[in-house]
Amino acid sequence: MTAAGRRGVLPAAYRLSPAPPPVTGEWPQAPLIDDPHGFIRSGADHMTPAPAAFDVDLFEALNAQYAGKPIVPKPPGRDAASRSDKARQRLDHIHQSIGLAGQRVLEFGCGSGYEVWYLAHHFGAEATGVDIAERHAWSVLADERTRFVMADLAVERPFPADHFDRIISFSVFEHVVHPHAALRELYRV
Repeated sequence: MTAAGRRGVLPAAYRLSPAPPPVTGEWPQAPLIDDPHGFIRSGADHMTPAPAAFDVDLFEALNAQYAGKPIVPKPPGRDAASRSDKARQRLDHIHQSIGLAGQRVLEFGCGSGYEVWYLAHHFGAEATGVDIAERHAWSVLADERTRFVMADLAVERPFPADHFDRIISFSVFEHVVHPHAALRELYRV
């Protein structure tokens, strides 16, 4: 398999040449936040979860049946340290391709915002995150270099044209209801 076919490596046509220099130094410690992905408010009706009905007996039977046969032997951690490590790895990969240091960067679908915080505090970027739902972590992570905006880019226009140098996004477009409109707005900004 070629390097372009591996996950996390962009084809040569999409990488800066010469490659941007690595950002050196220790990664800053991101603030620890209780329930960073919890919602405060949302502009999208589909974000309001319906009450779930669980068949507890079925779950217990499935857990017992598959206890010795895990699909993923060691699932990724959902703790703060694991999430921070994953955010740093993602940003390092992207930086190696398009250069994030010192840029004005937008993360589309920023979720809790750890990547946005690292963009500002490790890469020295002017970092903005946008999502359709405000998260608990935003109030802790926001500062003079880290900004969060609750907006639906397919409908609203919270940013001026040509405002950002780079736009990044991780595992978001499969959730976007109007991807063409969202892409058009991302291109505009």
